[in-house]
Amino acid sequence: VKFRRDGKVLYYSLADNHIQTLFAQGLEHVTE
Repeated sequence: VKFRRDGKVLYYSLADNHIQTLFAQGLEHVTE
């Protein structure tokens, strides 16, 4: 993930990372 001094770019990078985390947790929940 590349960081830039742009609030929106940083926000979207964090949001994308959060979505990936939720997706991973969702997969873990499904496999239980």
